Amino acid sequence: MRRVEFLVTDPALIGAVFEEAESGCLGLIDETGAPYQTQVNLVWAQGALWFHSGPLGTKIKLIKACPKVHVSVVLASSFVPSYATDPQKPCSATQFFRSVHVKGEAQLVEDLGLKAQILGLLMQKLQPEGGYQPLEQYPSALRSVALVQIIPQEITGKFKFGQNLTAQKRQDLIKTLQESADPRAQEALAWINRLA
Repeated sequence: MRRVEFLVTDPALIGAVFEEAESGCLGLIDETGAPYQTQVNLVWAQGALWFHSGPLGTKIKLIKACPKVHVSVVLASSFVPSYATDPQKPCSATQFFRSVHVKGEAQLVEDLGLKAQILGLLMQKLQPEGGYQPLEQYPSALRSVALVQIIPQEITGKFKFGQNLTAQKRQDLIKTLQESADPRAQEALAWINRLA
């Protein structure tokens, strides 16, 4: 990563992004060699990312042809107006965020017990209030859904919260965020302090 000041390697911080994000962008390679991206609901478990899909369709076809994938998970934080760090230059406007990028290999899971376990974790994440029966009770449904495991080969965390700013510009930024109406400003302030 070119901007090493934004690099995050702490597994707990990376795992927290996976826990908080409901979805991520799955990048695949199509039959012409062109990139193909689609949004998928994800869960992090057993050292891998998992998502479900219909058993037919573009995602599954492309994974079968080329299992190399890239997943980007981004949690946007406060937008930072240009005047927060420079009264004149519009190019200093930016977006704060936490992101994790995974390069890996995708494989289809056939084991019904594992499917039930992982899909149960996905349901707990996305629908924590319950309101559904255990998936083990629906073997025909488990057989008709695809579960994909992404085995990471490389994981990169990138958190951008003004780590590249001088002390004075950081103080100007903090003042702007303290006065901001953006509901994400308080979260951004907490991350600025944590990563300083």
